[in-house]
Amino acid sequence: MSWRRVILALLVVAAVSAACGGAAVRPKSVRPQRARDLAWWEGSPYRPVRRPEYRGVKRTSTYLTMRDGVRLAADLYLPRGLEPGTRIPAIVVQTRYVRRMQYRFPFSVFLRGRFHKTIRYFVRRGYAWVYVDARGSGASFGSRAHPYSAAEQEDGREIVDWIVAQPWSSGKVGAWGNSYTGGTALFLAATGHPAVQAIMPRFAMFDMYAEAVFPGGIHLRWLTDTWSRLARALDRGALDEFLGPKVKVAVRGSKPVKGKHRRKVLRAAVAEHGVNGSIRDLVEGITFRDDASPRLPGLTIDGISPHARLDDLNASPAVAYLFTGWFDASFVLSEIH
Repeated sequence: MSWRRVILALLVVAAVSAACGGAAVRPKSVRPQRARDLAWWEGSPYRPVRRPEYRGVKRTSTYLTMRDGVRLAADLYLPRGLEPGTRIPAIVVQTRYVRRMQYRFPFSVFLRGRFHKTIRYFVRRGYAWVYVDARGSGASFGSRAHPYSAAEQEDGREIVDWIVAQPWSSGKVGAWGNSYTGGTALFLAATGHPAVQAIMPRFAMFDMYAEAVFPGGIHLRWLTDTWSRLARALDRGALDEFLGPKVKVAVRGSKPVKGKHRRKVLRAAVAEHGVNGSIRDLVEGITFRDDASPRLPGLTIDGISPHARLDDLNASPAVAYLFTGWFDASFVLSEIH
């Protein structure tokens, strides 16, 4: 048999096999597609489609001075090419987990000019984005005895005051955040500031006692210990103390605010974090919801829980879009509450 006939025979077998549904070929195993929360949304006729109005993002940094003189580090992202006199709404994020990291060479070269996709998405569609280090964290001055202090909550109101006073501001502000920053969005709405029109807390705690720190009435020490160790490392500008020494190869610490003597200013801010407390300091010695903290007299865990501000939240002009997933710890219960 000539080689031409061999090739022809193989082509015929292949064609017959395909016509018969590939019965002569061993079927390949088919992997089930991974389910995603967004699967229903991607094909929804209700999904809004807003095209980018601007091609780029411009970032600046500054310090905002609060009522007691404490200076908060803030990054401002505006659409590149925004015309003078154009007024746009703003989205604010108040974080205690560092608004932006400072990377070492050569990582700093590769990451220069890059923006988080969420920031890029909104800013290119005509929003300002204001990212603020909460007092006592990141490049901000001040100290923090525990999460969500009354001073931190009041800072949110003053940050919004600063936003609406800017020449590019339309006077409308939204708040966005994940986990801790979702909590700051809830507390910001609870201030009742008239400019805060909408918030989007994503997997954020609502009742700190029942949903996170004491689920079922049992102290979840792993959470409070891990959270406290992470917070302490970040506040000291030493993330390697939490993630290990290899992190120092790439990460220097919190990004300083641009300006004269910026590294010296950053060191002065971090030095003030040395007296910071933690969630562990607050809950140590607490068993029940209404127990006052032995280390922070007069403060109960409800004092740092958004659910204690429910009446203020209901009175707020802000609408809320709550977001969570089935595998996001106890945050499903938070959204139900």
